[in-house]
Amino acid sequence: MKNIIKKIKKVGLVSACMILAFPLSSAGKTPEKIFHWVAEVLEVTDSHPLPKIEFLDKAELQSTFRQSNEKSKSKWEETYGEQKAKQIMQMYLKELMGLFDPKTKNVYVGNFIDPCRQQAVLAHELAHYFQVMTDRSYDIYFAGSEDVHFLREMEAYGIEKRYRRLFCEATIEVN
Repeated sequence: MKNIIKKIKKVGLVSACMILAFPLSSAGKTPEKIFHWVAEVLEVTDSHPLPKIEFLDKAELQSTFRQSNEKSKSKWEETYGEQKAKQIMQMYLKELMGLFDPKTKNVYVGNFIDPCRQQAVLAHELAHYFQVMTDRSYDIYFAGSEDVHFLREMEAYGIEKRYRRLFCEATIEVN
């Protein structure tokens, strides 16, 4: 009898865990749902349209990044010199998985990464979208543009990390 009760408790615990894990699954997370999730997390109360979202291969994403960051590259060249600017650009291109273009308000995400990571990167880029659309302030006295860029990036990484923790890392091992 004790063994039966233990088995029932074990099955009940596994079932409860599976029920809890189900909403945490990334399956069925459409760009629209991710958009609304990011808006909720960032406490965006005003309405904004869903931006154009494109999933690109690595070469297309890199090309789009180069085009979108021509001004930045020129600024890096002025500030650090041509060689260092080239190194900075190569670093970005190597690690690139997503991009928000503030000029076009378009979001680009790599189609070469696993689906849940792709969704987390989309959440990251949508955070940048909302930062621009809401002219998000960081309450920093005399913040320079580099400081604002850094803070925006940290906030977007926080959104990405939270998305991955909630929706990508929820796995259950059944023995």
